Amino acid sequence: MSKILIKKGGEPMTREQRKFITDLIGGVKKHLLSKEIPKEWNGLELRWYIADHFRQVVFEKVGNIKRRRDYLNTMRVNNLY
Repeated sequence: MSKILIKKGGEPMTREQRKFITDLIGGVKKHLLSKEIPKEWNGLELRWYIADHFRQVVFEKVGNIKRRRDYLNTMRVNNLY
């Protein structure tokens, strides 16, 4: 039996939302693991590397400003940080 993910506020996450998240993270993981990175990098540089790549992927197709403001407001109101 698969678990149903519950969003803040008690609403179940839809199948499409789960698939989007899984696909996005899977694609980033595949890309990052395919690259040769300096062996001396530890957790700090790896965190920066992951964050920078996510930033590139996420902001490749930026939505409109109002939608971003609404998103940030929802994040604050629902304590999703």
